Amino acid sequence: MTDAERLENTAIKSSEAKIDIAAVDAASWFVECAKVSLGDNLLSATVYGPAVTRVFDTREHQIHFLLVLASRNVDELLNLARHSKQAARKRISPPLVMTEYSMKQSRDVFPLEWLDISHFHRTILGQPIDDELSLDRTLVRLQCERELRSLDIHLQQGILASGGKESRIGRLEEDSADSLIRVLRGISWLNGDREKFLPTELLTRCVEITKVELLGCGEAVKFRGRHDMQVVKSMLMEIAALSEWVDAQRVGAT
Repeated sequence: MTDAERLENTAIKSSEAKIDIAAVDAASWFVECAKVSLGDNLLSATVYGPAVTRVFDTREHQIHFLLVLASRNVDELLNLARHSKQAARKRISPPLVMTEYSMKQSRDVFPLEWLDISHFHRTILGQPIDDELSLDRTLVRLQCERELRSLDIHLQQGILASGGKESRIGRLEEDSADSLIRVLRGISWLNGDREKFLPTELLTRCVEITKVELLGCGEAVKFRGRHDMQVVKSMLMEIAALSEWVDAQRVGAT
C-alpha cells in the first residue's frame, strides 16, 4: 500500500474529523510533495477548513493546509513552491507555514484563527493539533472588535473606490466573508458555546445571541448570495450592531 493509499484510508475511516472524499487525492498528493520538499524539517501537516466538513464543494472551496516545521528554511519552501501551479489546479491554497514555537506563541495574537482551525481540522502527518484550545476571553473579544472595525473601514473604503460599479461592490462582500465567519465564531465562543457550528448554523446562532438580524452578513457568507449595494448597506449597519455587542462583553462593562 502506498503512502497516498494509507492517507486515504486513514482520512476516510477514522472516527475523528474526516477529509471529504473529494479532497483526499489532492491532500495525499500535497503531503507527498511537502515530505519530499521539506524532508525531516516537516513536523506535521494538517488540513483545516471546509475540506473537513460536510459542506465541501470543489467548485467553491479550497483545501487549506497548516504545515508545522522544526525551523524556518527558505530553500525548502522554494522547493515546495515548485508545485504551486499544480496545487492551485487541485484547489489547494498556499499553506499556512509555521514553526512549532511560533505556532504556540501565536495563539494569543490570532485567537480567532486558531479557534477556527481547532474546530475543523484533520492532522494527516505528525502530531495532531489541539482540539480544545485554552484561549483568553479578553484577547478573543479584542480581536473580534478589531476585525469588526477593520471590516467597517474596508467596506466604506471599498464603496469609495468602486466608482459605484456593482461588480466591485460584490467583490467587497466576498472579501469580507472569511473575516465575518471568524468574528461570528468568536461571538459564539464569548457567549459560552463550544459547539462546532458550520457557517449557516453559526449565523443562526449569532442572531439568537446578539438579537441582530444578520441579513446582509448572511448574504456575504453565502457563495451564491446576493451581492449588491443594498447588501453592503445592511452589512455596515449589522457590523455596527455587532460591535456594540462585542464592546458590551468587556470586563466591567454595564
